[in-house]
Formats: sequence, C-alpha cells, structure tokens
Amino acid sequence: MRSHRDLGTVVAAAFFCALVALIVPLEAVRVAFAAPLCLVLPGYAITAAVFAASPLGRPQAVLFSVGLSLTTIAIGGLVLHFMPGGVRDLSWAALLCAVVLAGCAIASRRRPGRSRASLPRPRLRLRPIDGALLAG
Repeated sequence: MRSHRDLGTVVAAAFFCALVALIVPLEAVRVAFAAPLCLVLPGYAITAAVFAASPLGRPQAVLFSVGLSLTTIAIGGLVLHFMPGGVRDLSWAALLCAVVLAGCAIASRRRPGRSRASLPRPRLRLRPIDGALLAG
C-alpha cells in the first residue's frame, strides 16, 4: 500500500476511528468517529478491491462505498450475532477494521502501479439529482 496513498489513509482512518469510538466516553464524539467507520470506510475498501483494474467515476464510487458499507453492516450483524462473543462494541470495531484492512490489501495487489504524475486529482462533481439521491 506504499504506492497507493488513498488505501493507506483509509486503513489508518479506520483504526483511528475504531480506537476513538471505543475509548472516548462522550457519546457524541463516539458517534462522530463511528459514523465514517460504519458508513464509508468498509465500502470504500471493498469498492477499491472490486474495481481495482478499472476505476469508477467519483459519483459511482461514492454511491458504491455507501451501499457496500451498509451491506457490510447488515451481513456483519448477522455474523456477529452467531459468534460466541455476540454483538459488542469491540467485536464491531474489529470486524469493520478487518474488512477495511482486507479490502485495501486486495486492492493494493490488484491495482496496476502508477506514477505520481499520472494520479488524477480528486474532484467531486455531482449533478443536483445525484446529490438529492445520495442525501435521500
């Protein structure tokens, strides 16, 4: 993941968000850090792994990230329910960090090597209808 900064950033953010969500006693802070861990980061890692060879456009990647994150939460809840430890804060954090780490590792192996000069600058351009659908 050394040549892919976005994947390294996602892994670091996932572990940081999990740590803060588990340690900080204030509920508002815990929710603020748990939200990206649940709603964005697992889906981004899975999207990066699945579409490593042919990257998606920014709007499609955002929608896939949110959708796959919600799917990960649903399936993860079922898996954790039947595990001996049950559904606990620590088990959720461990599961989501494992999904992010695995997705980024797979994406790093599947992505073709790119030089720094050829990396596109990230720009989010949503049409008003796309923004309304995303908000909905």
